[in-house]
Amino acid sequence: MNKNKLYGAILGDIAGKKYEYKHIGELPTIDKIDIHPIDSCYSDDTIMTLASARSIMYDTDIEHEYKFWANRYATYGFGKGFIEWCKTPPGSINDSWANGCLMRISPFIWTNRYESMLRSVATSHSHMDSLKACSSLWDSYMYNDLQIESKPKPWEKFEVRALPTIQFVKKVFYASSSTQEAIKIAISCGGDTDTTASIVGELSNYHRNDLTKEDTEFIEMMLSTELCQILKESNK
Repeated sequence: MNKNKLYGAILGDIAGKKYEYKHIGELPTIDKIDIHPIDSCYSDDTIMTLASARSIMYDTDIEHEYKFWANRYATYGFGKGFIEWCKTPPGSINDSWANGCLMRISPFIWTNRYESMLRSVATSHSHMDSLKACSSLWDSYMYNDLQIESKPKPWEKFEVRALPTIQFVKKVFYASSSTQEAIKIAISCGGDTDTTASIVGELSNYHRNDLTKEDTEFIEMMLSTELCQILKESNK
């Protein structure tokens, strides 16, 4: 049994955050990427993942959790459209096709809550592309449908659409042999580095269960006290 649930998502987020928006020529090679950068920080990927985990632990409304934690950490990399949705009345639906729907659903997959995942998508990402991307990620966890022969290529532009993101994530996982390597490959390709590294980090962590004590201690050190408490409680 994996005792480090969600740590891969957070490790990828922190490792990738400092390289977000950088051009390919500005990125280090894989062997030069620091997987434990103390000069980085977590972002919306971590916060929303833990919000999903909290909704499961306490059986709370997922929309409330997303809006509460996003408003609490509003300066931590959230997109403009998502922050605007967070200020809307309860029950307001947003039809985003962006990859924010993907980076927060691993807690639902870990606990085999497909309907809860769908509710998560329906809140702020009620779009067919978002639903397809999240269902594809679910299958990659549950059925390991990751036999993709083509290798990941560097992003030519900054891409946040959900469908290209999940296709890229699967290629990265297939090209890697460990969670740390998967995170580094994702970062080396540029683009939305914190989000892609977060998604593939937890996908790899789920299948490989290979995070080290150094990894987990680094993550716990980097999180705020309240977020670290959610992470630890979700692993009990």
